[in-house]
Amino acid sequence: MATQCRGTKTKRINRHKLAVIQAYIIIGTLVLIGFIGGLVVGRATAPKKQVTVTETVEVPSYEADSLPVAEEVTYFDVPLSHSLQRYIYEVCADENVPVSLVIAMIDQESKFNPEVVSKTGDYGLMQINTINHEWLAEEYRTADMLDPYQNVFCGIKVIGSYIQNYNDYGLALMAYNMDDYGAKKAWENGIKSTSYSESVLALMQQYEQEVKDNHPETVFSPRDFEELIDKHMGWDCAKYYHNQIEQLSSYIRELDGYVDDSAVHSDTEEVLKCNGY
Repeated sequence: MATQCRGTKTKRINRHKLAVIQAYIIIGTLVLIGFIGGLVVGRATAPKKQVTVTETVEVPSYEADSLPVAEEVTYFDVPLSHSLQRYIYEVCADENVPVSLVIAMIDQESKFNPEVVSKTGDYGLMQINTINHEWLAEEYRTADMLDPYQNVFCGIKVIGSYIQNYNDYGLALMAYNMDDYGAKKAWENGIKSTSYSESVLALMQQYEQEVKDNHPETVFSPRDFEELIDKHMGWDCAKYYHNQIEQLSSYIRELDGYVDDSAVHSDTEEVLKCNGY
């Protein structure tokens, strides 16, 4: 039986839509935390007088020691140094490329051997073909494709551009392996995956699972955040945060009234109660 709400027509929301709504609540919570944190940090760090800042353009660096250290770096159990893996994290972050995908590509392409050169002229960890060396050198000032840092820098740039163009890891991998022309020919013939793309994606899943197995997720409830805010920012901030979450929780319950599914009702109440609301 559908539930009537305030005289309006009956509406149904499936589990997927409810999950989306819950996601909005989480996002709203995080935005709120960031806003409050920004106010507090901003007050603490605001300069007393205006200063002039000269903008500089950074030249890509291939020296790992000169890179900023990522806040969270998961070092994979592969024959790559921690400094090189940290570098891969930094470049992947800039190009919006999954680190697990790059590690999988290196595994597939070279088995982590930075000095390998194929019979077809593919160099280094990510097997950059000689046909690409000249334009990569002009674009990114790279000089040695057997240097692991320069090699992964270029490889990540290339796969990142394909991911941006095709919005699909499998298609991007085909283009990386066959070049644009070869991949488009294959797509025209109805071929949307190859043994190469399938193998890399399978390796990517393995490396992602490795990360999950070694780093189980830590879940924080809204109450946990409220206590942290109270401890580090004071009661006024914590109270404001608490009131906002209470209001969001009431919206969740109101939206739940439109759902014609007893199991969803039960799940919603369980989630709210588990988080202290």
